[in-house]
Amino acid sequence: MWSLFGSKKTQQNSSAPVKQDTQSTAEVIQRLKADYERLEKREAHQQQKIDALVKEAQMKGKNKDKKGALFALQKKKLIESEIQSNRGVMMNISTQINTLEAASIQSTIFNSQTQAKNQLNKMKQGINSDKVEDLMDDMRDLMDDNQQVQEALGRQLVDQDEDELNDELDDLLNDGELDVEEIKEDSPSVVVPNVPDGPILPNVPTGDVTVQHKSDEDKAIADLMAEMN
Repeated sequence: MWSLFGSKKTQQNSSAPVKQDTQSTAEVIQRLKADYERLEKREAHQQQKIDALVKEAQMKGKNKDKKGALFALQKKKLIESEIQSNRGVMMNISTQINTLEAASIQSTIFNSQTQAKNQLNKMKQGINSDKVEDLMDDMRDLMDDNQQVQEALGRQLVDQDEDELNDELDDLLNDGELDVEEIKEDSPSVVVPNVPDGPILPNVPTGDVTVQHKSDEDKAIADLMAEMN
């Protein structure tokens, strides 16, 4: 019975949710700064008390109240001891603030670098040196194939036997002299007009100027004018 209850209790504890501290680094730093400011205000207030106790000790000493003056100085010493202790706390708080701020910056940089590494891994998942070499080999093969296709497209469809053409040309040259007159008769004649070197000018008449024949009506009028004269 006891073992069963104990086991059940253990199971309940193991299944209990773990409380997570959701306080951010910025919030912790802000709280530490608030504590530092409170200690600064506390020290300023305690310093005012010390100044007042010093004046009180002086006055009581002048009034021959030695015990009162010593008691004021004792209280002053206690306050000074508290101030000294608070200054040690303030130094620790300042150190913690600086440490947390530096750690926060380092954490941010680390997270950024981790994200950059993960992104680079994603980009390089399908890339390695072997695949790059295969890609370059495929590109070279494709360029060679393209060059072969280009040469094939520019190749003549009908192959000419160059030796046979040279033999035929030798036979034509060895047949003897060609008949020039026969070549002239077979060749079409082309008449080329003579073109003068200078500008073409109209011919100027050199003899008597021939008057153009007039009509009968013009002749009659001319005769009548001659008679009137």
